Amino acid sequence: MAKSKLKLVFICGCLEPGRDGVGDYTRRLAGEIIRLGHNAAILSLNDHFCSSPEFGTQKEGDVAIEVYRLSKVLAQKERFKLADKWVQKLNPDWLSLQFVVYSFHRKGLPFFLGKKLEYLGRGRNWHIMFHEIWVGLADDEQYKLRFLGSIQRKLIKNLITKLNPKVIHTQTEIYKRELQHLGFNSQLLSLPSNIPTINNISEKTVKTDTISLIIFGSIYLNAPFLEFAQDIATYCTKTGQKATLTMIGRNGMEQEKWVAAFKSVGIPVIVMGEQSPETISKTLQESTIGIITTPFYVLEKSGSAAALRSHGLPIINVAESWRPKRYFELTAPVDVLVYKPGNFSEFRNLKNGSSTANSIVGVGEIFLRSLSDYGKIGIKKHICF
Repeated sequence: MAKSKLKLVFICGCLEPGRDGVGDYTRRLAGEIIRLGHNAAILSLNDHFCSSPEFGTQKEGDVAIEVYRLSKVLAQKERFKLADKWVQKLNPDWLSLQFVVYSFHRKGLPFFLGKKLEYLGRGRNWHIMFHEIWVGLADDEQYKLRFLGSIQRKLIKNLITKLNPKVIHTQTEIYKRELQHLGFNSQLLSLPSNIPTINNISEKTVKTDTISLIIFGSIYLNAPFLEFAQDIATYCTKTGQKATLTMIGRNGMEQEKWVAAFKSVGIPVIVMGEQSPETISKTLQESTIGIITTPFYVLEKSGSAAALRSHGLPIINVAESWRPKRYFELTAPVDVLVYKPGNFSEFRNLKNGSSTANSIVGVGEIFLRSLSDYGKIGIKKHICF
């Protein structure tokens, strides 16, 4: 953690609570930075949920965060003029860009963003968090997406070159490697859970004769759920154990298919829908294993996976087969089983998830340490420590 008090302004696209994942992430991180004794405020540059500039505060737990929301209906020139005036008034040491290419342009083509931000941050240190990079990373991607991705890649390279960030973070190994291939080093920063652990995880009790599976959040297309349900049923027949599936949160259109598949092999399903954070936390703690349908190579950017891990749950990754075009072997962590038909029984070898690795406190401390280390060590162009 930095020894002296830092002043930061976070920059994202939108700050409507519960309607923008990066905005929610930024609010949580800014709140934690304030709790750790520093100053932080947030600027949204392309906000879809306000029609005129809005000064105000947003709450993150018991912390009030100063925010300035600039509507997307304003001309870009006007937005940056207002943003510059606000940033100059706050006079931060650091500007932290929370980047998703579609946050700043509806078609994912934010031309001139680098130039505009370069002027906004003149004389200040830049940090960039790449929540996502360019599209078209899959080895079997459609030409249209590959072409769009090639343009986005050039825009991102221009952005990084102009801002010359002192610290770069991202959440997944694939993004880190792609940025390295582009010529920029970065460091991994875990995604924090958005569900606080209500009770001590060590107090969780698990029925040894029942495998309590749980899905929290979105279910993605093309997961091999039929084979998965059958494998669980076969395992239960052989071992005499029972299994249940609980579905909580917004599961999406795929929910009905999973319910039908599990019921067809005799596995009870409980559909809880949207619940309070307290209920979600309690339900996670009462479960045995979490299921995530996000493709393995981008699992680290899943908020659901972060919540499962922070509650001490191992994860079975039941997802479509997705490989990056620039292929590399990625070893599964000790708390993750990449499901393939027939390997369900290997869940017995999984370790529990870490209750601290994806905590907002841990993420906030690592974030601040990265900024602090820059000042102690010095830095070369485009290198992140």
